[in-house]
Amino acid sequence: MQIEASGDVLVIDWMGKNISGSGMDCNITGRYTTEFASGGIKVQKVAVLDLTEESHGNNIGMGVVDVTTAKLMAKACPEYAYVNALTSLVSSGCKIPMTLQSDEDAIKACIRMCVGIDRSKVRLIHIRDTLHIARIEVSEAMIEEVRRNPELEILD
Repeated sequence: MQIEASGDVLVIDWMGKNISGSGMDCNITGRYTTEFASGGIKVQKVAVLDLTEESHGNNIGMGVVDVTTAKLMAKACPEYAYVNALTSLVSSGCKIPMTLQSDEDAIKACIRMCVGIDRSKVRLIHIRDTLHIARIEVSEAMIEEVRRNPELEILD
């Protein structure tokens, strides 16, 4: 399933090596470590809230994230991400984003940093991870767009 959407903020519950070699599928997030690729969701800010246990601390991919949480960083072992960066010849994936204490703080920070939006009508997209996107949550500001798309179904 190719996601072609735009919003203000993308919130991802968790990332990890068991989800994608780069922690998250760039074709879903729209965030790449190279300027030579494109696609995916178009948003101003991305928050990732946690790291899968199966990643064993490898937090590669954090460099394309705007905000994360202290719980994710507590699980991170940057040296593992450095091995990935050295192997791929791309260091941007192992940079560290703004780290806040809670999921709520991370999401609020992303919203706060968006430019030119109506904060009373934030267009937020929430996914479990980039491997499981059969169910996508969106904010009320995006409901009409979902209704107009025949490929999408509103569940509740």
